[in-house]
Amino acid sequence: MYDMKNLKLSILCVMLLFAVFSCTKNISSKNEENVNSNVNFILLNNYFLKNTAEQDDDVSLYVIKDIADFDKRFGVAKTMDNKIIEPNFDNSSIIAIIYRTTNISTNIKIDTVTSDNSGVTIHARITKGGKQSFYSRPMLLLSISKQAPNTNVKVVEGKNILAKDTL
Repeated sequence: MYDMKNLKLSILCVMLLFAVFSCTKNISSKNEENVNSNVNFILLNNYFLKNTAEQDDDVSLYVIKDIADFDKRFGVAKTMDNKIIEPNFDNSSIIAIIYRTTNISTNIKIDTVTSDNSGVTIHARITKGGKQSFYSRPMLLLSISKQAPNTNVKVVEGKNILAKDTL
């Protein structure tokens, strides 16, 4: 009888913990869905930066205006099981964020993309990890909905402007 009572109490505790963690997960998922982004964007994964592509600063921002310019800078990194999203220049603008050559593991993440009277702002985070045995040029490609010509575009991390260009 005593063992059955402990078993019931243990099951009740596990169920209670499960309920608490399930509620916590739902709250954080709900917050992630409410990201303050008013410009739709798609990350263009599975491309690599060609060695001939120029680099202006520590972080460079390039607006790619046509397929010839895109093909000059980027190549397709196709494998057996990845999906390549091809850029559509008819109704999208392609933006490249390129970090300088480094042997430090570096990740660029987009938090939000917003638009107002001053232009398009890409809110990004650049995180660095450990040293690598090779050098790379971290980059991120994104496709945003077409904006008016000559719209200013900038990449910011916190309050710091990392790079800017014009659509």
